[in-house]
Amino acid sequence: MTKQYSIEFAVEAKTELKAMDLLKRLGVPDPHSAKLNDLDRQAGLFIIRIRAEEKLLTDDMYKNISKSKKAVILSDELSEKRSKIILQKTLLIENQLKRLLMFVLPETEMVMGQIIKKYQKHKTKRKPRNRIEWCREIQNFSFGELIAVLNVDVSQVYRNSLPECDWLLQLITSSGDFDDLKSKAQEVMEPKTIWELINSLLENPVEYTSVKDPLSRLCGARNDAAHIKSISLDQLKNVRKDEKYINQYISSIKSDYSHSLTKTMESVAKSVASLLEMASKIYPDAIANFTKTMRSTFSPMTNGLVSLGLSYTTPNLSEIIKNNTRYQEETAKMAVETMTNMAQLDGWKEAMNILRGTDFSQYFRDRASEAKDLNSMMKIIAKKKRELISDRIIDAGKNLSQDEAPKKPNNKEGEKR
Repeated sequence: MTKQYSIEFAVEAKTELKAMDLLKRLGVPDPHSAKLNDLDRQAGLFIIRIRAEEKLLTDDMYKNISKSKKAVILSDELSEKRSKIILQKTLLIENQLKRLLMFVLPETEMVMGQIIKKYQKHKTKRKPRNRIEWCREIQNFSFGELIAVLNVDVSQVYRNSLPECDWLLQLITSSGDFDDLKSKAQEVMEPKTIWELINSLLENPVEYTSVKDPLSRLCGARNDAAHIKSISLDQLKNVRKDEKYINQYISSIKSDYSHSLTKTMESVAKSVASLLEMASKIYPDAIANFTKTMRSTFSPMTNGLVSLGLSYTTPNLSEIIKNNTRYQEETAKMAVETMTNMAQLDGWKEAMNILRGTDFSQYFRDRASEAKDLNSMMKIIAKKKRELISDRIIDAGKNLSQDEAPKKPNNKEGEKR
């Protein structure tokens, strides 16, 4: 059965039937079918509730009701449903804009206090003392306030925040020479909006003029949805369209963190692989036991990838997993099991303690350096072992030659003969 949505009207009319006739002219589907328990009278107005399928609650009906001086919508299940979708879509955009505003704090922190004072309604009187507190203040921006802030000229706010003699003095005292002073002066005087700063972070930069109107429409729709106003199908379609358009630009942010860390880890992995290869020739029994332990530790991930038709050597493995929701869920489970196994290894707690005081990048750079040093040591050990083996072979060869050489007769024995 097709779902029906309840919609309730308040109508100014002399009788119930005249109220229903008015709703009919406005495009409300079959208002005369309202039952007794769907009727009421309050404040001199007739309250009429009907139920209808979504396709019957047309945009023309909503438009007619909004223009009418005799009728108004009191509650609307269909608009409530559409409002939830709009709030969800606009919240994604609002949160991403706040994230981006936080990410440009290094360039805006010196003027963020003035920006908050001018544009934020629910501002704190206490000045933030660190980046986390600034982030909390940015979280307090409403969607509309965020949009207004995006086009703020940071350099203009900075110049206005200080007397002219002060910022000129700061420029002079902080400059190394005339060329440096000239460069810094140009930087301070050059208009630089917050959106331009944000744009420098985006993988797909876009001009503010291209996103201004879609953002304003999303903000308006978000406000309507938050107050459960009537939401037409066209309005919902426009929100989906605008959200998709904006998101294609602001969703991807430049960052070399993961790439750099991955490269460092790959370097460590190559060094360790080379180290194990050399060690296996010098200490075969020890390396055999180590390999067995590692295979057991990483078996959840290894076997799990095989079950998905993948392996560590699959080309573009990370991209394949990233683009497949099921693979993401499965590999997350594998990772948890593997990490549980790793926590049982000797040295795990020591490594975790080091990581609490050292970031991942530095930790892996240190391990790469250690692996490089060990590789050098292993090469020396392997060379010494080869030389030792070679010397032993030569000595053994000499001894064998001496044993096999014919003995010369003794002079006395010759005389006797």
